[in-house]
Parts: sequence; structure tokens; C-alpha cells
Amino acid sequence: LADTYGITVYQEQVMLLSQKLAGFSKGDADVLRKAMGKKDRKTLDKMKGKFIEGASSKGHPADKLEKIWTDWEAFAQYAFNKSHSTCYAFVAYQTGYLKAHYPSEYMAAVLNHASDLDKITFFMEECKRMGLKVLGPDVNESQKGFAVNKKGE
Repeated sequence: LADTYGITVYQEQVMLLSQKLAGFSKGDADVLRKAMGKKDRKTLDKMKGKFIEGASSKGHPADKLEKIWTDWEAFAQYAFNKSHSTCYAFVAYQTGYLKAHYPSEYMAAVLNHASDLDKITFFMEECKRMGLKVLGPDVNESQKGFAVNKKGE
């Protein structure tokens, strides 16, 4: 957990820790990962017993094991594997770059992909917050959907 400052962030870490702490096989660790991903309560309850028993037999204190398991259950609500997390981070970097360097074009694209009026309203407010002009329809310039005009507005 050194890479994540002692915090379980990736599914692979749960798998590795279950193997090291409780002696899970790679197969059992994968069953645990899948159960967390699917929020399969029945399998998770079964795996918890196996985890506590295995880790206790290796001398780990029960109170620490309960804390680890509680943390893992909370973690399961948003768990990702490392490769997906890396891809999402790259997409976040790209979209942040576009928003910072091409704000009008970025927001026009976001508004064109907004699926309902509440989202469009939210993003129109974001345009105002960013200091972008949002112009009404213009017979001479308007296109289908949201677009940036020749003046960059």
C-alpha cells in the first residue's frame, strides 16, 4: 500500500492483502474481488468468515481485521481496478486541459451532449461562472446545437 499511502484504492490491493493477511488463494482473492464488484452480500459474508479465520490463524488481532473488513466494504462501493483508474485519470487530465485552454469549444461540446434540461441549465451556469458568453439564437450565425461563433463566443 506504499503507492497509495496506506489506503486501499485498487481492487488488486484487496486481492493481494487477502492473500498475504489471510492466506487466500488467487482464486479466493478473485472471488472476493468479484463479490465486492457485484455487491454480492451472501458471498461477501462467506468470504468475511474465511478472511477473519485465516488472518486470525496468522496472528492478526480480531479488532484490526474487523476494521480492515469494514474499510473494504466501504471501498467496494467505488472500487476500480488499477488499469481503469489510470484510464480515467488520463481522460480527466485531457478534459481538464481542454476546459482550461479551449473553454468555449469545450463547453459547447459539453452542452451538446447534455441529455436533459437540468444538465443544460447546470452547464449554462458553469459557462457564466467561467465568464463565457452564451448567446441566443442568431439567424445569421446559429448552427444546429451549441457552437462557438467566429468571435469565439
